[in-house]
Parts: sequence; structure tokens; C-alpha cells
Amino acid sequence: MFGYNGQYLEIDLTEQKINKLPLSEDLLKKYIGGSGIGAVLYANYISEKRSVPEALSPDNPLIFMTGPLTGSTFPASPRIVVCSRSPLTNIWGEANAGGHWGAELKKAGYDGIFVKGKATEPLVIYIENDNVELAPAGDLWGKDVHEVQDQLKEKGKVACIGPAGENVAALASIAVSKHNFFGRAGLGAVMGSKNLKAIVVKGNNKYTYADADLAKEVKTRMIQKIKGHPFISDPNGGLSAVGSNGIAMLYQHGDVPIKNWQMGRWTDDQINGLSAATFKEKFGKGHSTCFACPVACKTNLSVDDEKYNVSEAAGPEYETVAGFGSLVLNDNPAVVAKANELCNRYGMDTISTAAVIALAMECFERGYIIPLDTDGMVINWGDGDIIIELLHQIGQNKGFGARLANGSDVFVAELDKAAKDCVTTVKGLEAPFHEARLCFGQALDYSTGYRGACHMSSTTTFTELGMVRTPKIFGEDPGFIPPCPDKKPELVKKAQDYGVVFGSAACFCYFGGVPYNEDELVDSLNAATGFGYTLDDIMLAGERIWCLKRTLSNLWGVRKEQDNLPKRLVTPLADGPLTGLAADVPAMREEYYKLRGLDNNGILENEILEKCEVPQYFIKILNELRDTSNKISEAK
Repeated sequence: MFGYNGQYLEIDLTEQKINKLPLSEDLLKKYIGGSGIGAVLYANYISEKRSVPEALSPDNPLIFMTGPLTGSTFPASPRIVVCSRSPLTNIWGEANAGGHWGAELKKAGYDGIFVKGKATEPLVIYIENDNVELAPAGDLWGKDVHEVQDQLKEKGKVACIGPAGENVAALASIAVSKHNFFGRAGLGAVMGSKNLKAIVVKGNNKYTYADADLAKEVKTRMIQKIKGHPFISDPNGGLSAVGSNGIAMLYQHGDVPIKNWQMGRWTDDQINGLSAATFKEKFGKGHSTCFACPVACKTNLSVDDEKYNVSEAAGPEYETVAGFGSLVLNDNPAVVAKANELCNRYGMDTISTAAVIALAMECFERGYIIPLDTDGMVINWGDGDIIIELLHQIGQNKGFGARLANGSDVFVAELDKAAKDCVTTVKGLEAPFHEARLCFGQALDYSTGYRGACHMSSTTTFTELGMVRTPKIFGEDPGFIPPCPDKKPELVKKAQDYGVVFGSAACFCYFGGVPYNEDELVDSLNAATGFGYTLDDIMLAGERIWCLKRTLSNLWGVRKEQDNLPKRLVTPLADGPLTGLAADVPAMREEYYKLRGLDNNGILENEILEKCEVPQYFIKILNELRDTSNKISEAK
């Protein structure tokens, strides 16, 4: 078998058992890899148990899965996905990460790891080729991500949680280095709930291609495209020069959230003070890269500041800069750098963590919380000391921060009903920091996302901004697509089906992968696997994977009413480039539902379920849910 090892590890922490299980060629061809295979394994697990586990139950599996290109030398292809039921959203959760850990797992001889059960004491899993061991975590429990990475690095590549994961905070992430994280959906809490501190992998197997000549030709072609692509190679602002912090450029289009998404303008000085150029000039310490990737977009920095000192560490990416910058009205780059370091050390998703802090600031301003609620803290906008204090409290699950540690929806549930108007979640997941009022397709994509608001599980955002060129899907070079509803349902459906393969199953990086078109995705997969894919095969595989994940979220309660945006994200701004704009999601959703084959309850029609080979056990349950929903509607 080419591109795969054809096996994965099943590790039962309760029984202390380790099995090596096969992955069939037919399954791999249909679902490709990454969260495609992860969703199948999860669905099969539920079908066999005939029950659906709670997110923090020992029965909720945590599944790490590589793609067929992970471990290859195709540019921008080193990523790996982790899947589970999310403790933040209580629906399908997944996150992906770059770095070297996924490639090392592939080299060790495995396509993935299926972890179930719960250890009686904190453990570390050690994997070196055929040798797999469970060992006590010892003094690692309680240590932060940087400490664990440093202590274990001689034993292999390390995936680990920090204190936030140990405290099962729903904002917790999983680190695969000091720079690379499975950030979203709180899956670090699932790992912590299992008393699993780290997974260390080491391998020496070689990656083999089905067609080495085609692989060489595609790699040569893509390296040349990367070198000539301005998003990556512009010496003044490309990824290779300054990293992924594009806040200054995005601000010109209105694609930056300000004061918890309430403002359309800040000052140019404030935005430029958070720009990639500023971080590089003030704090820059060079770049790092992921496995076999020529882009090298990971920045390093060091901050010599009396209050916000940072020893050499990872530089913040755009989402972190926007979240701990404009979103909370903080224009001090040293505070952003320190916030990034603390999130990384504690193991916390910077998007959700920044969003819940911005929410707390607005609730304090509006009087929904007062100093009596916050242990005396005055939570003012832009206060760097308060931001840092809240990060410590969230990471340690103490004080007022403990009320924020499980996300925005849980926090506002205890407050005045009006506080819900300040929330920016979809299906419980805090929206990433790109404007749904700028890209109407993105608004629909956020609304219908199987894990909640997400801009990385489809190519919608990149297509609307004119960054990705996939002419056989969307026509020749449409460029920037203006904020309007025209043809957006069709765009979103196609971008979801294509994107779930590109980023989640094939496991390409969306940043370094921007130059790839659809032919190059097909060629890469065929060179790796020898499966002879066509673009139609890829689009069908994407629909199959999307529908299975949607089905899982349906089982956990997702219906039509959850396919919507929160009030804040559809309230027009009074100033800035997006003045007066807002997407009418319900109107676009009707056409999207027809294209996707969703009924009026938000459940896939049987014809689509059969076409996408959803397990019969699920189809039976979905039809029962459909009948119940219809009876309730008729009664109303």
C-alpha cells in the first residue's frame, strides 16, 4: 500500500491494552484520510456500542489521523487531524496541526491512533516503530507545554496537553511542539479527561510513493509556484518573510474584528502597531518550519519588557494578534506576544480564549457582571494586565477565570438574557476572526459548519478573497467576490466538499497550500496512493465525508435553527469599509439546503444518506428524529 501504512493503533487506557488494527484499501480510497477516516472510525464505534458517549466520558474516543500525504515531501502537506466529540460544543469536534509529529507517526508505521477509556493515573504513551508502551506521567503532570516538550524531546516528537487540558477546560488545546497546536474545539480537555498527558512518537520507516516520477514532477511544479506566489513569497509581506500575521492588510478590507465585532474602524497607528512588520522589527528572532515545507511561516520572537517579558518563543499568528489585539482594544504588541506565550504554555485555543475574554469585557462594560462577580477585578477594554491575569486564571481553572474556561455559551448562560447578544458563537464554537459581513459565502459557511463557525474546513474564505484558484470548480479567476448573496449557496456547497478533502482528509496546509489548484491536488493524491482519482471522485469523497460529520452532529442535536449566525455577526457596522453590510443567512440557507439535500429540520434526506453511505444504524436514528421533529412542527 502506498501513501499509507494500512494500520492504526487502538489504545484502551482503561484496560491498558494496545491493538494494531488494519485500514482497508477500499476505506482509504473512499474517505482518503485525516478526519475522513476519523469520522468513519468514530461512526463505526458508536454503531457497535449502540450508544453515543458524552464528551468527557471515558467512552468518548480521541482519534489522531494522518492524511495520505503526511510524511511525504509535497510542499505544505505535513498536517494531522484529531477528532472527537467536543466538550466545548457537544457536537463533532476536530482540529488539525502542522509541525513534525504527524510525519513522525507515519514514519513509526501508523496512520493514526484511536484512544479510548481512562487511565487510573496520568500516563504517557511511547511509540517507537513496533514498540508501544504506556508509562506513568510522573512529574510531567502539572507542567506546562514548554516544560513537557523540553523534557521529552530526546525521546521523540511530542503531542501533549498543558494545565488547561489537565483541568479539562473546554478551551484546551493539544500541542505537537511549542509552535504547533490542535487548537479548536477543546479536544485537549478530552485528552486530559483520559489522564493522558502526552504521546511521544519516533520512527524510521520511509515514505513510499505509488508514482515517484509524478510525485517528483508535482513537487517541482509546486515549489516553483510557491516561489512565485505573492501571498507566500512577497519579500515585504509574504508568509516566508513575516509569517501569517496579515492584520494590516486585512484591516484595509474590513476583515478584522474590533471591540468584540462592534466597530469597523480603529486608527491606522493602532493597527500598524500590531502588524507583522512591527513584530519582526521589535521582537523578531527568525523563522521555523513544518516537516518538509519550504514556506517557513512560523515566526520566533523574544520580548524584553519589564511587565510582558517573553523568552524566545513562537510568534503569534493572525488569529492571535486580532484576538488579543483589536478584538479587546489592546494595541500593545508586547501584551499580544505574552498572551500568545501563555496560551501556548497552558495549552489553550487562542481564538476561543480571546473571544471569551472580549465577551467578559463587554459584559463588564454593560453591567452584566460587576466587581462582585470578578473577585474585584475591573475588566476594562485594552487592559493588558487584566488580559494576562485572566489567562492565568483560565489556564489554572481558578477565580473568575474558571467561569470563562468552558467557553462563551456556558459563561453567558448564568447572566442576563441580554448578554447573549454579545456572543459570537455558532453551535457553541467561537467564530474565527474573519468578517461574515465581508464575505457572505463565509457567513453561510460559518452557519452550516459541521463543527460550528470555522474558516478552515472549506475553501470558501480563500475563494471569496480571491486567494485560491480552482477554475474547474469556480471558473477562471473570479478574483475578490463582493459581499452579496448571488450564487453563494452553490459556492459554499462546492467549497465545503472540496475543502474537506484538501484540508481535513488529504491534510494540506491552507497557507502553504494556497498555490495548489484542483488538478495539483488530484495529481498529488494519485502520485502518493496510486488510486487513480478524478476530480469527480474527490468531490464525491468530500460530500461523503461532510455528510457523515453532519450526521454525527445531527445525532447530538444540530437542527436547522443552529444553522445560523449570532445576532452580533449580522448586525451592520456603523463605520468602516463594511458600513451597513450584513448577510441574510436564512435566505441563502434555503437554497443551500436544496443543494445539500437537507430537509426542513436540517437533517439529510435519505437519498443523500444512502448516496454517501452513512451507516444504516444512523439512518434509522435520523428518521426517528425526523419523524419526531415533524410531529412537533405539526402540533405547533
